[in-house]
Amino acid sequence: MPTLSELQRNFLDAVLGEDGVTNAPLDALITENGIPAARRLQIYKNNTFITLGEALAADYPVVARLVGDDFFAYLARHYIRAFPPPSGTLIDFGTHLGAFLADFEAARDLVYLPDVARLEWAWQKAYHSLDATALSADDLRDIAPDRYGDVVFAVHPSARIVRSHYPVARIWAANQTPPEDDENGEAENEIDLNDGGENVLVVRPEATVHVIALPAADISFIEALGRSAPLARAIESVQRAARDAAAPENFNPTVSLGRLVALGALSHWTIA
Repeated sequence: MPTLSELQRNFLDAVLGEDGVTNAPLDALITENGIPAARRLQIYKNNTFITLGEALAADYPVVARLVGDDFFAYLARHYIRAFPPPSGTLIDFGTHLGAFLADFEAARDLVYLPDVARLEWAWQKAYHSLDATALSADDLRDIAPDRYGDVVFAVHPSARIVRSHYPVARIWAANQTPPEDDENGEAENEIDLNDGGENVLVVRPEATVHVIALPAADISFIEALGRSAPLARAIESVQRAARDAAAPENFNPTVSLGRLVALGALSHWTIA
């Protein structure tokens, strides 16, 4: 008689394994009563893959729309086998889809798809993040002018960054209108992948998650602030990187900080 752990492992292998593969230790424990053990297990297998596939599609609606229902179901089966849910809540089930798609041979030609998935997962993490009051422009008035360089800004807990070689924010935005409501076919307008990449901030300062493409320097700035660097040091690191970049860009700290505050990307400040 197998132990409970062995029984659970055999059942998991049977449900997540390839179709048509028998599991003799488990089959021996199943009362067939006119229905073969393999057919009984297939019911669990079908329900598992359908349910988990639907959960994955709910986390990645743009990816699902881009590839179509049939292909998404196909890739979902492979993903489920590679990354079964770590818990019963499914909240972290889709964590690895971006990395999975980067190595998924069947999606090799869809070079932008892994980054679209990463953007959608950033949206999910922002949506489920802790609530926090975003910093306002009025809050900055309490900072003494001679202490600005020592200010440490806290990045909003919902903020996520996605860097991509492709216009992922535009791809995401073009697929927000439900197909049945897209009378003008706007989601079908071709987006030229050669237009260049996008650096994207995903943040939920209040109830709504915002997806915003920002200049690379702004993204570097918020990353520096996220490392708890005092303002003067954060500015210096971004300016140095901007000068050394292959395509140098102008970085105006005042404009960049104002933009991050306006977007709700910061939550509070302290003095180092």
